[in-house]
Amino acid sequence: MSKKTRTRIKPTIHTDALSTVIKATGFGADNMIFEIIDGSKDAGAKNIDIIYKNSDKYDGRKYVRNSDDGHGFNNPCVSVPKDLNVAGAKNKKENVTGAFGIGSSVAVIKNAMDGGESACKSTDKLGRRAGGSWEYNPENPNLPNAYFDNENEQTDLASGTVITLNGLDIDMTAEHLSQLISTTYYPSSQKALGAKDGIAITMDNGKVKKSIEFHDPFFDEF
Repeated sequence: MSKKTRTRIKPTIHTDALSTVIKATGFGADNMIFEIIDGSKDAGAKNIDIIYKNSDKYDGRKYVRNSDDGHGFNNPCVSVPKDLNVAGAKNKKENVTGAFGIGSSVAVIKNAMDGGESACKSTDKLGRRAGGSWEYNPENPNLPNAYFDNENEQTDLASGTVITLNGLDIDMTAEHLSQLISTTYYPSSQKALGAKDGIAITMDNGKVKKSIEFHDPFFDEF
């Protein structure tokens, strides 16, 4: 069995850059979901499983869990606390990806700033596994409590990443989210590229798990 250690860490939040992005793009809770899906796509995932349902802990909010079979964070024991714990890009030299170019880190940290809790667990191709968690900090809402979990040993688990956002402040229905995903990721889907190269996405709304039926937004209708 692996030996787990949990360390409290301090998130790095570039508040000026984060505020500018949110105001300029209208970055909201739905964008957080797409940032995470984009992260899976960038990690070379062929299969992405999404759970999107009402939160059991946060009344009126959502629980989102995104799991993929991508290559994981490169050495997550280092990159999770170093890269995923940074919100807002300070300059172009920083390594950021995603739909808005700011990455999954903004999603996990911003969700905690908004009163929820977030978590990540990632395994790379060498079996190195680590994770982190972020929680709302009532004493300082702009600086969430963050923790780094290091299992300290290599595993025989397949590579991939799981990111959870619990308490996401969004009222979008699962059906609407599914429609947005079906058109947004059509160009990289198995329908567009073929099963060998394209990605497959499933969504579980807490009652039924279904495969996303991808649609070309220029030619197909729902």
